[in-house]
Amino acid sequence: MIMMDKIWLIISILFCSFSGALAFANEQDDQLNDLVSQLNGGQCKYKIQGNSFVNRPPFSGVLRRNDNEYCIIDAAQALSMMGPQARSAVPDLIEALNKYHNIEADGGIPVRSEIALALGKVGDPSAIKPLIAILNSDDPATFLDPTWAIILP
Repeated sequence: MIMMDKIWLIISILFCSFSGALAFANEQDDQLNDLVSQLNGGQCKYKIQGNSFVNRPPFSGVLRRNDNEYCIIDAAQALSMMGPQARSAVPDLIEALNKYHNIEADGGIPVRSEIALALGKVGDPSAIKPLIAILNSDDPATFLDPTWAIILP
C-alpha cells in the first residue's frame, strides 16, 4: 500500500510539473504574439523596464509625442531580449524593418535601428540580406548603430 502511495505521489508531481511547463509555454507564445502585434502598430501592451519587459498599465500617464514609435521600439527591444526564442517573429521584424524609419524631428528616434538590433540578437540568418539592403539604401534617416553587425551569426 505504501508503494502505491509513492507511485501516485510521483505521478502527481510529474503531472503538476508538466502542466506548469505547458502553462509557461502558452504564456510565452501569448507574449510573443502580443509583441508581434505591438511591433505592427497594435495595442501597446509591453514596455521596457530595466533589463526586462513588463505589462504596460492601461492608460499609463500622459501620451508622449511619437508614442506609437516608442511602443514599436519597446516591442523590438523585448523581442531582442527573447533572443532565439523569438525566431518565429523574424518575418514580422523584417517587414517592420522595411516599413518603419528612424525619425528625425526634434531628435532621433531609433525605430529602424532597434528593429535591426533585434534581428541581430534573434540570430536568424534569413535577416542578413534585408539588413544589408537597409545599409545600402539611400534613406537619409537610416543611421543604424554599427554594433548590431557584431551580433549576427
